[in-house]
Amino acid sequence: SILNAAAAAATAAASQAEAAVKRVNDAIRTRPRNTDSQSPSPSPPPPPPPREFRASNGDFPSLVGAAQPVALAPSPVDTPREELLRRNKALMARLVEELRAEGRSTELLADFKRASACLQRGELGPAAYLASFVRIFGDEATLRLFGEVVELMPHAETRAELFQTFGIFKASKRQAPAPRPIGRGGGGWAGAARPQPGPSWMLRG
Repeated sequence: SILNAAAAAATAAASQAEAAVKRVNDAIRTRPRNTDSQSPSPSPPPPPPPREFRASNGDFPSLVGAAQPVALAPSPVDTPREELLRRNKALMARLVEELRAEGRSTELLADFKRASACLQRGELGPAAYLASFVRIFGDEATLRLFGEVVELMPHAETRAELFQTFGIFKASKRQAPAPRPIGRGGGGWAGAARPQPGPSWMLRG
């Protein structure tokens, strides 16, 4: 009986050991694999492309109202149309005043407009145009106003030729001993032939 009891105890111990081994094997099979050391971690996604930046006045509050560039003083050829119209109207008014101050008919202004039209068509040269102006308005008014007349000419080449001619005229007046009044049809600078009627480049006031 003692032998039977020892055999039964050995059998039970073997069964327990087998069960323990089975539990260990099951635990190994069901354990999750650690893949961190076997494969590299995925790279982070690339950053999104930068959005297109378009500035507005709201982005720069201190610049609101300062977007318009400050223009430099324009040359006559670049003068805005509104400014040319204003200067032309003011010039015509001064020419009328000169005629009235000299006791001459304001109808002579039509002669000046015809001469200007002939100049633009190439029918009158710079010297003849200046001479017609002197004949109509006189030396003193020519010295004061002819420069403005030239600046309002639409073509740069015409302006350059007239300024050169006007410079000769002013130099001759500085060298003259004393100015003398020049009437219609006089000699010298006022001896130009009267222009034929034609359209005027000047605006009528």
